[in-house]
Amino acid sequence: KQVFIYPNPNDGSFTLSYSQLSISNSQFLIKDITGRVVYSQNINGLSGKESIDVKDLSTGIYFYQVTNNMETLRGKFVIEK
Repeated sequence: KQVFIYPNPNDGSFTLSYSQLSISNSQFLIKDITGRVVYSQNINGLSGKESIDVKDLSTGIYFYQVTNNMETLRGKFVIEK
């Protein structure tokens, strides 16, 4: 199971790459440092890539997760403008 984003750091535009998820219905969330969800998107498929554009978010550290009924995979990234 792998989930990562690149480039990191980025300017709010990046690629989410995921593989070997347990089930094909997942959700991608971005949270700010207070834990507030600032972005969410449904993901279909066990593997793939998604282009994400959150250029309206401020410079800072953010946490992301891909979650479904069987697992939650987490990471963090930096937006620099």
